[in-house]
Amino acid sequence: MKNLIETGSFKVFIILCLFNPIFSFSQSIDNFTLKGECDIQSGIVHLGALESIYYPFKLDGYDTKLINGKFIFTAPIKYPYAFRLFIMSDGIVVYLSDLFFVEKGLQLIKVNTNESRGMPKINNSTIKEFKLNYTSWFESYNLNISKYINKKDSINKIYNNALPLKEECELENEMKILSNQNDTLLLLYTKKYPDSYIALWKLVEKVLNGYKDIYDSIANSFSYKLKKTYTAMVLIEKLKAARVCRIGNPFPILNLSDSKKNIYVNAFNSNYKYTLIDFWFSNCSPCKARL
Repeated sequence: MKNLIETGSFKVFIILCLFNPIFSFSQSIDNFTLKGECDIQSGIVHLGALESIYYPFKLDGYDTKLINGKFIFTAPIKYPYAFRLFIMSDGIVVYLSDLFFVEKGLQLIKVNTNESRGMPKINNSTIKEFKLNYTSWFESYNLNISKYINKKDSINKIYNNALPLKEECELENEMKILSNQNDTLLLLYTKKYPDSYIALWKLVEKVLNGYKDIYDSIANSFSYKLKKTYTAMVLIEKLKAARVCRIGNPFPILNLSDSKKNIYVNAFNSNYKYTLIDFWFSNCSPCKARL
C-alpha cells in the first residue's frame, strides 16, 4: 500500500509540474549544506527567507540548534538563494545578519554576534561576486549613506530624538535621493551583469517595500536564464500586478466594502470629484490604530 501511495503521489507531482507554468525544470534540484561556527555556545539559529513566495517550495526558512558554538543546515536548492541569519539565546535575538547568499554544495560560515547587521563570513562564488563587483560598484552610494546616517544621528542628538517637521522632511528628501541613486546603480549593475543572482535578490528586496517604474527596467535587464528562475518569474508577475496601481494610472475597478463591512460596490461613485483611498500595511501598528 505504501508503494502505491508513493507512486500515485509521484504521478500527481509530474502532472502538476507539466501543467503549472510557474514550475520549471531549467534548474536541477540539489542540496546546500551550511556548516556554521558562532562565538556563543548555545541557542537557536534561524535561516530566514525574504518572503516565502519567492522561493521554490515556498519556504519560510529553517531552524536548527546551536550546540557548542556550532550549527548546520542542509536543504534543497536550485540556484543561489538569499537569506538572513537570526540567532536567539534565551528567547532574545542576539544576532541578525545582512542579506547573504547560499549556493549548492558545502559552505562554511562564521558568525560574530558583535557584528550584527553585517554579512557573516561565508565563501562561495556569489559572495565573491558581491565582494569583488557589487561592493565596489556601490562604493559611492555606501559613502553617501554612511554620511547620511551620521548626519541623522547628530540631528537626533540635538533634538533628543524629537525632530521638528522641517528637519524630518529634509532628511526624508535626502533619503529619497539616496534611494534613487541605489536604484540607478542597481539598473546599471544588472545591465553589466545580467546573470547576477545578487541583482535578482536585491530587486526582490526592493519590491517588498513598494513599486517604482525603474524596477521594471531592472527586471527587463535580466538574462533569459535568470528570467526563467522561479524567483524571477514570481517577481515579474508581482511587478506586472503592481504596475496597475502606478502613479498616473486610472485607479482599477475593485470590489470594496464600507467601514461596516456590509455594503459592497464595484466602482467608485462617479458623482464624487475626489475619493480618498488610504493604503496601509497589515502589520503596521499605527495604521491599525487609526481604524
